[in-house]
Amino acid sequence: MKRKQLIPGLLALGICALAADAALAEQGVLRTRGANGGAVAARGPNGGAIVSGRGVQQNSDGSVTGASGTVLRTPQGSVAGRASTTTRGADGSLTHSGGFAASGQKGNVQSSGSLAVDADGTASGARSTTATSATTGTSYQGSTTVDPVTGTVTHTGTCYTDSGEAVACAK
Repeated sequence: MKRKQLIPGLLALGICALAADAALAEQGVLRTRGANGGAVAARGPNGGAIVSGRGVQQNSDGSVTGASGTVLRTPQGSVAGRASTTTRGADGSLTHSGGFAASGQKGNVQSSGSLAVDADGTASGARSTTATSATTGTSYQGSTTVDPVTGTVTHTGTCYTDSGEAVACAK
């Protein structure tokens, strides 16, 4: 199974777990395990729920890929999810990518990023984050990068009013 197929597979597993028989869901927890991973789904007494899955796969090129994901809903209706994939190459290289998103009464946030480390130890990576307040409409957009040549980490961030005007971010 290729890395790009693992995340959809985990999400499909989570959807199947959520769609499980109502009698099982009433009992609170549903677990499934396989040779390369597993998933768990749980439902709380007040309407909250969580589904989480993970898997590991040996690839034909000698690398190993692991992926995981989680989605949840709070009793108040907020939702959040995260997913990540990591591959360790046969040559010792490493790639990782992941992200999360959450949305609720106070606003929403999304973030995603990646990191790559070559077999010689050279690292590069980036992360982007956006957050918006549901109350005020103000938002933040930021990014962080790692320069592969110098190893320098650089962060930039900008805050915006509800009308889109750039303003200084509160500290």
